[in-house]
Amino acid sequence: MCPGFVNSSCTFDNGECGWLVSGLAQYKWKLQRGNSPQSSTGPDKDHTTASENGYYFCTISQSPSKENDVSDLHSGLIKPSPKQCLTFWYHMYGRHIKTLKVFQFSDEHSFELWNKSANQGNKWQFQSLSLDGIGSYRIMFRATRGNGYESEIAVDDIVIANIVCKKVSNTSNTSDTSVTSDSTTVRTPKYTIIGISALVVVFIAALVFTIVICNRRKKAKHSQPLEVRTNPTATERNSSADYTTVNYNEMRDVSLPEIHQTRHENNTTHRERQATTAVIEQVGNNYNRYESLSTNRTSIEHIYESESIHTNQYELLTNQRESVEHTYEYTEHQSPPSTEPNLSQYQSLTNPSESDIHASTASLQ
Repeated sequence: MCPGFVNSSCTFDNGECGWLVSGLAQYKWKLQRGNSPQSSTGPDKDHTTASENGYYFCTISQSPSKENDVSDLHSGLIKPSPKQCLTFWYHMYGRHIKTLKVFQFSDEHSFELWNKSANQGNKWQFQSLSLDGIGSYRIMFRATRGNGYESEIAVDDIVIANIVCKKVSNTSNTSDTSVTSDSTTVRTPKYTIIGISALVVVFIAALVFTIVICNRRKKAKHSQPLEVRTNPTATERNSSADYTTVNYNEMRDVSLPEIHQTRHENNTTHRERQATTAVIEQVGNNYNRYESLSTNRTSIEHIYESESIHTNQYELLTNQRESVEHTYEYTEHQSPPSTEPNLSQYQSLTNPSESDIHASTASLQ
């Protein structure tokens, strides 16, 4: 083994190098050489030797495997180093290819370092990943079966080196490591993520504080008393309706609170005018009622006066009757023989005829 490489680096040409397989019997990783047993999927040679004699790990689907079946290929325990880089070659060819994921995990931590999905073509692809310093750890490749048998995924030439990852290009299917990766994914350390998150939180807090201070200053500025300029043509009242027409061309220098105050005063004056009008109408109604009562009183007084006239007439007739009676009594004492004629005269006076009564009544009316 080359200096600087840990014991989990392996080309699989001399065995499994401590890498273990877990998963279902019908879908799992298997050390393979040469062509894939399934047509139209998988590699036809390994990456290390680029021949049918080389070995690589490949997922094999057997009945009754189904979509979303999972198989894991994981290393033994790896000693940590301040700078470590994982490199490997992968082959994902087939119309039913689903997903390949790479994890770094320990007893306390687990990180997904990388994933790739769908058909990537019939060729080996290179990938390098930076590893986190989490103490002793393991590396795991997890393959997920697609909806069909043409979904074989293969890996080869897995290397864990105590170096910083460098970009390499994928221009060859050999094991030449001087080429640059077509899709290198470098994992950001968790402490860097924590620091960036803290900076974002501080920035948001500062922004909120600035907004609050600006709002308070604006409120304090608006709360200061404003100098009101007298402008006789600023507002015009429409007397035919409860509406105020504002000449905005004359109010360019007047603030919005002044306009609201003017409208409020106009509305108050209009309500007072309405209240005064209602009071005047009520007084007019009371005066009309007073005139009606006065008319009724006058009519009653005329009736009373008419009744008084009839009473006076009755008293006059009564007095005449009494005068006649006295005359009769006096005549009776002076000349008794002529009683009958005087009696007739008495009866005529005391019992006037209906024509005389009607005549007297007509004269009174």
